[in-house]
Amino acid sequence: MKFHIRTEQLPDFDLAAIETALGERDPAGLVDRDPARALLRFSTCLGGAEVLALMADAGFPVAASALEGVPSECCGGCGG
Repeated sequence: MKFHIRTEQLPDFDLAAIETALGERDPAGLVDRDPARALLRFSTCLGGAEVLALMADAGFPVAASALEGVPSECCGGCGG
């Protein structure tokens, strides 16, 4: 699943702490920052509630309204 979290309401967040929290739950998961659109972008096997929980565990709780699911770009061609 892919998710975006709007970051306008977050204080200066520590991307490394969020990466660590994600890696503990989904070692293949990815998170990066898109400063131009004020987003954190997640690609993970986790669900939305789990992404919100890992943000809180990393010290950056966010409201569920800040989390947006992104439609899959999977064409199914690789079988994954």
